[in-house]
Amino acid sequence: MITATDWPSGEYQAGQQVSVTVTLRRGDSYAAEAIGLKLRIRDESGGIDEVSQIVVLGGMETRQVTLQWTVPVSASSGSYDLEVSTWDLDTGYHTSNLLNNDFNGNEATLEAITMAELEAMSGLSGKRDPFVPLDNTGWNNSSFTIGGGGSQPTSSSDVNGDNAVNVLDMIMVGQRWGQTGPAGWVAEDVNEDGAVNVLDTILIGQNWTG
Repeated sequence: MITATDWPSGEYQAGQQVSVTVTLRRGDSYAAEAIGLKLRIRDESGGIDEVSQIVVLGGMETRQVTLQWTVPVSASSGSYDLEVSTWDLDTGYHTSNLLNNDFNGNEATLEAITMAELEAMSGLSGKRDPFVPLDNTGWNNSSFTIGGGGSQPTSSSDVNGDNAVNVLDMIMVGQRWGQTGPAGWVAEDVNEDGAVNVLDTILIGQNWTG
């Protein structure tokens, strides 16, 4: 299910977004199914925060999904670990009861809610209770830091989060060229207008560090 993970690095401050891009792949050719995707964030004291979203994947489909965590003001300084997992949310067998029965086939509506929001909903015939874990990356230890005086991400133009704005960021934008989604849906949507295009490359150029 999880075939690749692009982990962040460097130092972040309160209000900045930590992005993790995950490549998901269905290994069967059955109908679309609803999958939960969860990012957990662990600080040095063992405290854990999490963000999640729902992805509808068709048979044999491969998709890149970016999860974003906004650093809260209350976050302690130090190193942070990250973990990504996928979850079976759906009672359907080789099809999606959630999508077809509870959301009238509307993928966008289902994908607009989080796992926590889905879990809180009642009266859904297609919701698995409890959710069932499918895949897990394990903890990526000391992935990034908060505070401490190190270098900070340059700007949203630093698409790959390596604290530099250069050709590597241009390459990432090129890999998603022409794709669209909600505003700021992926890091490659640098200007957060919902489309990956020449406007994003212009912003990268304006913040170029080499």
